[in-house]
Amino acid sequence: MVRDVEIGSVTISNIPIEEHKNKTTQALCVLINNYRTRGFLLSKSNYIIMNKKRIGLPMVNNMLSEHFGHCQAFAFVDVENDKITEVTTMDPPEHTPGSFPKWVAANGATDVIAGGMGGKAINLFNESGVNAFVGAPVDTPTNLVRQFIAGELTLSANYCEHDENHSCGGH
Repeated sequence: MVRDVEIGSVTISNIPIEEHKNKTTQALCVLINNYRTRGFLLSKSNYIIMNKKRIGLPMVNNMLSEHFGHCQAFAFVDVENDKITEVTTMDPPEHTPGSFPKWVAANGATDVIAGGMGGKAINLFNESGVNAFVGAPVDTPTNLVRQFIAGELTLSANYCEHDENHSCGGH
């Protein structure tokens, strides 16, 4: 049986595995029970599995910022069942090393898409359970998220490799 578990904004209800109508859903229940997967909601009434994500993107002039720590704002794109349901833009706090990942995670992000990002930020996201995808091209948040959920987002090398002086090579 999958027990009541709340993971971030996700709740998994008490549903006996044997009550699920197909083996794929049963297998998913076992996986959830064993590994506490984030991002899924099992509905007891109709056994539908819904995928919910909140994707954060650092922005400059309404386009993806090439450098995560130099953005003017963040777009948060809410996705449910592979459909964009809402796009919210928020001003971040003052930037200090480590502040943006904590703030983005606190705002419910499950994933972050960025151009360049330093290793400390990537590690902080990993520690918070937020997936960081770096090397994305400059584009609008909606276009990037559509490509991401379709499995068509092309990620290149991370633009940002910080040195000990928090310098990123001038991009």
